[in-house]
Amino acid sequence: MRIAVLEVSLDPDSRSRNITRVVDLFGAAANLVPAPDLIVIPPGCDHVRHVRHRLTLAMVEMFQAALSAEAREWGVLVAVGLRRRNPQGTEDVAVLLDADGDQRLVSRPGDRPEVAQDTLFGALHLFCDSEELAAATAVGGWPRSRATIVLGQPEAEGVSPTNDRRKCEVLAGRTESCVILARGQNVADAKPAHFRCSDRNRTGQRLELPNGNVVIVALPAEDSVAGVKIEKS
Repeated sequence: MRIAVLEVSLDPDSRSRNITRVVDLFGAAANLVPAPDLIVIPPGCDHVRHVRHRLTLAMVEMFQAALSAEAREWGVLVAVGLRRRNPQGTEDVAVLLDADGDQRLVSRPGDRPEVAQDTLFGALHLFCDSEELAAATAVGGWPRSRATIVLGQPEAEGVSPTNDRRKCEVLAGRTESCVILARGQNVADAKPAHFRCSDRNRTGQRLELPNGNVVIVALPAEDSVAGVKIEKS
C-alpha cells in the first residue's frame, strides 16, 4: 500500500488559494508512478484563520465535492481534515472518501472507534488529533489495522506538535499498524516538522513542489486482503 501525504503551504488570507494548492498537489501525487492508494490531506486547507472569514454550507459542500471528484477520477482513497458547520458553529472532522468519492467514515475529536474501517487495502483507523486521543493512547486495547491516519491542526492555530513523534509510536504499539500524523503547514513557517510516521523506514524523500511537498509512505503487501490471497512479488 502506498500512501501519499500532502504537506500543503497554507495561506492564512486566502481560502481559494489553499484549495487550489490542494488540487495541484493532489494531481502531482496521483500522477506518481507507481500511483498512491491513499492520499492524505491535513486540516486547515478549507478555511482561513481570520475572524472575518465566515464558513458557509456551500463552501463546505463544494470542497468535499471537489475532493470526491478527484477521488473518482484517480481511483484513490482520500483521508482529509474538514471544517464543517453544526448548530453550535463549526467543528473539525476527519473524513475518509473511497475510490468512488463516497464518504465512508467521519471521525470527530475525541472519537475512538471500536473497529477499524475495512478497505480494499486493509483495515484503516482515522482520527482527529486531540487531547482525548493523547490520553487514550495510554490505556485500553485497540483494534488492529493496516495503517492509522491522524490529522492535526496547523501549528499556527495554537497547537504544539512537540509530542507528535511519541504519539505516533504509542499508537503504533496499540494498533499494531503504521501511524501517520499530518498537519497543515503555515506558509511562513520554514520548519519541516508537519509530518510524522511511526516507521521512518517506510518513508521516502519529500517531493518538493511550488505549493508544498508530497511524502510517500510505502507499506509492504499483506498476505491477504478481505480473505483473498495476495501473491507477493
